[in-house]
Amino acid sequence: MAEPFIQIQGLQKAFGGKNVLNGVDLDIYRGEITAILGKSGEGKSVLLKHIIGLLRPDAGRILVEGRDLWASGGAFRKEVFRRFGYLFQGTALFDSMTVFENVALPLVERSRLGRIQVAERVHKVLELLDLHEVDDKYVSQLSGGMQKRVALARAMVTDPQVLLFDEPTTGLDPMRSAAVLEMIAEHHRKLGFTGVLVSHAVPDVLYICQRVAFLNEGRIIFQGSPQQLAQETLPGVRQFFRTVEYQWKNPIWHAAPGQAAGPELEPSTRG
Repeated sequence: MAEPFIQIQGLQKAFGGKNVLNGVDLDIYRGEITAILGKSGEGKSVLLKHIIGLLRPDAGRILVEGRDLWASGGAFRKEVFRRFGYLFQGTALFDSMTVFENVALPLVERSRLGRIQVAERVHKVLELLDLHEVDDKYVSQLSGGMQKRVALARAMVTDPQVLLFDEPTTGLDPMRSAAVLEMIAEHHRKLGFTGVLVSHAVPDVLYICQRVAFLNEGRIIFQGSPQQLAQETLPGVRQFFRTVEYQWKNPIWHAAPGQAAGPELEPSTRG
């Protein structure tokens, strides 16, 4: 197996004397989407914010392509984070700005592109996500599902190698949730980015990822494929899935570029 693109080793974080992450070990591989699952309040979003550099660990290391993120200097971190895109849980869009202005913001702040180049890049990603007809509308005029698409466009506009998704379906009804998930999966197939998805919703795993990590009491207690997760007998995992029965049916998750899709799981809430 190839070396992990991102390695998290012994990561620890506490807030107000309360431990949230208690020695997290996690490997993230290039070209795959890894879903981090766990109950609410387990520290999934905290872990994601460490990967993107919004939080600094109390102990442990984060390696990107074998280099320690926090021991290699600010220039290295800046270069790394330039290759990252981030989809916030609440979209973090600016209501006072148009769709175009929201999507253009990372390019204006983080690149040296001229106005024409910025416009070309923004229009390209808006076209890709079928948002070109609402580019002059304000975010407040859009539905929740459309706002998620705008947030994804903003995360993608810098052409990142790594995309991080913090609860991408939170607040959406089932139909819009499915549409957002399929959109992420479709663009993963097209672009082959490395993704990290934080969620407590089982469908996110079924439709998005090739690899799953399960966070329980501040530690990763499972890493593997969705199929392996369905057969895992660890009490923390089984408790999480106690109301969900998995049935093996047609493939619905998408393999990384160049790999064959594996057998899939379909959720059922019987019993």
